[in-house]
Amino acid sequence: MKLATRINNIGKKKGLRKLGHVIFAIGIILALFFTFENPPNQLKPWQGLILLAFGLLVGLMDIKQEELVPFLIAFIGIIIVSNAPLQDAITYNQIGAYLKSVLINIAIFLTLGVVAVCARIIYRIYKESS
Repeated sequence: MKLATRINNIGKKKGLRKLGHVIFAIGIILALFFTFENPPNQLKPWQGLILLAFGLLVGLMDIKQEELVPFLIAFIGIIIVSNAPLQDAITYNQIGAYLKSVLINIAIFLTLGVVAVCARIIYRIYKESS
């Protein structure tokens, strides 16, 4: 079996999808935990690597074929909102800075997942055009 076919079939097994749901939940919890463990917008490199690794696993295991486009649109929304000047709008006890940091950490978490999803979409388009 070709490697590309194996990668495309990873998310189709129910056991892996359930594991993907668990990894997604852990990734969101870690993004929140890392936000409040550090000063706003100061994620440590090893924490970023953990978030990226969990995001890659989510992109490979958790996203079904019919969820690809909504997942990408949601990611674009998170990227847009994370660039809002929340730290200037909500200055009380740095709440805005922490909100922005949470959104940035979630975006970091989902980044490699989006790359995996885009690779699956490109592969599917290539396969259908052949």
